[in-house]
Amino acid sequence: MWAFRAYRDFDGKGGRFLDWFTPATIAGPPTTSLFASRDDAGRHLVAVVLNLSRKEAVGADVDLSACGKVTSAQAYSYEGGREGFRPRSPALDGAKVAQSLAPYSITVLDVVLDGSAPPGRTP
Repeated sequence: MWAFRAYRDFDGKGGRFLDWFTPATIAGPPTTSLFASRDDAGRHLVAVVLNLSRKEAVGADVDLSACGKVTSAQAYSYEGGREGFRPRSPALDGAKVAQSLAPYSITVLDVVLDGSAPPGRTP
């Protein structure tokens, strides 16, 4: 049920995976996966990040420099338990978002960009 909620209503306020799937790559252990989406304008991104390691936390450093600068970001993490997704505070640095991924967790990154993507590039 919580995996489904990562794509529909992760924040309890209707937050969802967006309309356009965006190709994304992840450089990390084979126990991590990344799925990204964007809106029509390319200014709103939602990414679902999985850490399938049962024992090890993983640091996720998401570089969005090809998409523009990050103006705001929120994170929601499900680490097991009945409370579901809990808000987290990702670190922001220009076009980068960093978030620690707990062992065996689902993390949703909800990111707003300033629209300054390089010419010819759409997130």
